Amino acid sequence: MPSSRRPSRTRRLLLAALGVGFGALCTHCGPDAPTVEEYPQSRADRLRAKLEADTGTKWMVYGDPKVDDVRVIAPVGGVQVEGDTPEAKVRGLLTRYGRDMGAADSAGQQLAGETSPDPSGLTAVRIPIKHPRAKHVVFDRHAVGVLGRGGELVYVMPPFLESLPDVPDVPTVEASVAEARAKAHLQARCHELLGDLDRSTSSLGVDPALTPARLVYRIGYTVVGADCTAPEVTIDAETGAVLRVEDRGSTLRAKGSSGSRAYLIGDSSSRDIELDITEL
Repeated sequence: MPSSRRPSRTRRLLLAALGVGFGALCTHCGPDAPTVEEYPQSRADRLRAKLEADTGTKWMVYGDPKVDDVRVIAPVGGVQVEGDTPEAKVRGLLTRYGRDMGAADSAGQQLAGETSPDPSGLTAVRIPIKHPRAKHVVFDRHAVGVLGRGGELVYVMPPFLESLPDVPDVPTVEASVAEARAKAHLQARCHELLGDLDRSTSSLGVDPALTPARLVYRIGYTVVGADCTAPEVTIDAETGAVLRVEDRGSTLRAKGSSGSRAYLIGDSSSRDIELDITEL
């Protein structure tokens, strides 16, 4: 005679859990199972798989999953890459895998770089880039590559920003007008200047830190004052508006001194400068 006892509540829950688990395992069982993709979904994971397939070496590739970019590429243990010089090695890697990093024309975006040997034996390479659809440099954005004593690649930080908005090739505001506005702004803002504002450097490029990114002039001075130290003024190249003023005291150099005291008669300890940093 069959038993009329029902399974206990605990047993019923256990059986239900096993059923759900088995069902999950068989979600893709049968003829309608989806095909397995060659590489995982994220851009960083796809690039890592491709690098490992090409080199036979393990790589670490990191990016921001929110924007699906690639920010750091590093072989595990170092690896030799093609190129006769450190810059050629970094440039070659960026060119070969640029599309995998999100760049439509990685070779065309790379500008002339600079190489800096380090006393430790490492060599750093910095390669500035230009806007992906315009001729202007992107400020504060470089490819950075580091190589070891034997020329092996230690890591690369890709620079590409394909999502930048379009900017005009020709600015609406002329450089001379932008420089005059920067000077007038500083004359009203800076006090007790130890020099004049007639000497400046001006560069035109895309500022990715602005929202939205836009074409700007950066106009810098080496003058020091009571509340300004090597100020740099950012001027909108389309409207002429003053967007930002930053003190760049750390860039000053004079007679072995550096920083905000470099212009104090060549004496790095002769006088302290009090800066008003409320607007920085």
